Amino acid sequence: MPFNLKLTPSFRGALFYLAYWGAVGVYMPFINVEFARQGLSGSQIGLLNALLPLMTLLLAPGLAALGDRRGIRVRILTLSLAGLALALLLLSFPSGFAALAPIMLLLALARCPVGPIGDSLIARMAVRHRLDFGGMRLWGSLGFALVATAFGAIWQRAGYTWMFPTAALLFVPSVLAATRLEEGPVIERGARRPLRDVTRDRGLMVILAATFLVGGSLGMDGGFQGIYVEYLGGGGFLVGALFGVSAFSELPAMRFATALARRLGPAATLLLAYALLEVNYIGFALARAPLLLVPLTIIKGVGFGVYFINTVRLIDERTPPEWASTVQALMNAGAAGLAPLLASLLGGVLIDLFGPPAIYVACLVLISLAMLTLGVAAARGVFRA
Repeated sequence: MPFNLKLTPSFRGALFYLAYWGAVGVYMPFINVEFARQGLSGSQIGLLNALLPLMTLLLAPGLAALGDRRGIRVRILTLSLAGLALALLLLSFPSGFAALAPIMLLLALARCPVGPIGDSLIARMAVRHRLDFGGMRLWGSLGFALVATAFGAIWQRAGYTWMFPTAALLFVPSVLAATRLEEGPVIERGARRPLRDVTRDRGLMVILAATFLVGGSLGMDGGFQGIYVEYLGGGGFLVGALFGVSAFSELPAMRFATALARRLGPAATLLLAYALLEVNYIGFALARAPLLLVPLTIIKGVGFGVYFINTVRLIDERTPPEWASTVQALMNAGAAGLAPLLASLLGGVLIDLFGPPAIYVACLVLISLAMLTLGVAAARGVFRA
């Protein structure tokens, strides 16, 4: 009997998220700190950060659509994760912007389809087997929290020399876990609704627009948070611990996000999540001591957990199964592509001109615009059944 048939669908989804986000936790919170220590400027770091959202914008929707049409979503996901491990291994060697740029481009090419394809596969598994998507996704947050916190202490003590090869090695389990996900049926061309019909859903378009703005704030925050912590006097341990605290705080939010949406309604739930993120950004902009960031990060983690689960779930509910990966990729193209791309470039300039606190003023503006977009649409009855 094949190995994947011995595992329940719930376990397979949780295992993938645990393995993938655990490996990401080894390097993602610290990579820009390492680049800054190598002497890169804020603008150069911003350009490197812009490569992933650029590839998410340009490449991920096409790969997701190819996976939907050909029924090769799992194959694309597996190859992407293997390429990501290779890119991280190559980052162990060069130093300097010119040497780093092509390898960071490879990393961006490999990672850009992982989110939309992985999330859509597992969201569809949740619907097919009547499972709670949030209950599977929270294992990713748990893995990220544990690994980021532990390795923050390790890298602070030992330096970042072994960070990239360690991350590359830990991506091997995520490749194996990806092969155990269910591909799902391929719907014949004549039975598909045209994608242009899907995009005429006003509620779906509002969600995508608001998510674009939220993605800009999250991208700017995530890309430069480590630099801001060191600016306030914190070390590598606090950099990792904040990412860990945020991820731990996501766990109960992800567990109960669906139930909360059933009680409050989709628009009110998302507005609540946006408001929690806004409180976090106000606090970060005003903070003058690094430890003050800890309670604020708990608020952010709860807000992100509610936001992410309900955004993925609502998009999946409003999208025909044959276009699930494609529409999730379009959401990522905006929220994890164009928005963070612009945010990364703007963030690097803001740091150089005004210092790190300016990052969180910009985040506050973006999340406020997202609340306005969603709130006006809800008031006009866009989300009524």
